[in-house]
Amino acid sequence: MMDTFEDWLTRHGLREQLDGLHIVAAFEVMVARLDSARAAGAKDPMRAISTRAAGPNSRLATRRMLEQLGYSPAQRRIVHRLLAGSPSGWPGLLRLYAVGVELSTNHRRYIARQASGFQRTRQRRPAKTPPAHDPSACAVAGTRTRPG
Repeated sequence: MMDTFEDWLTRHGLREQLDGLHIVAAFEVMVARLDSARAAGAKDPMRAISTRAAGPNSRLATRRMLEQLGYSPAQRRIVHRLLAGSPSGWPGLLRLYAVGVELSTNHRRYIARQASGFQRTRQRRPAKTPPAHDPSACAVAGTRTRPG
């Protein structure tokens, strides 16, 4: 049986470090975006969550969904990069989780820098606490396993 995203974070010692980022809720948003892209017939659903390769409507949809979690613009960009990857070569937590990668020291450094940057923005303007997770109200209810 495969780890859930939460279990994967815990196994890699990241759960507490990323808990303040509401990373699990953001992960579920990204999985919902992937599911929508796949249902629409996308050849590469990962493009739908890409910070650069997604089309303008897809970027807007992702941005609005992440905004619903209460992130400031700077926090939203950090969480989006952390999960979806960046043009600089960071593959993103979603991809690392999906392929079952064991995190390297460089991966851990990048994650720590992003978490630290998020915390610095939080000191200026705290993120709202997202609504309590209700699987029946979530478009991705039950999608706590690897995207397939």
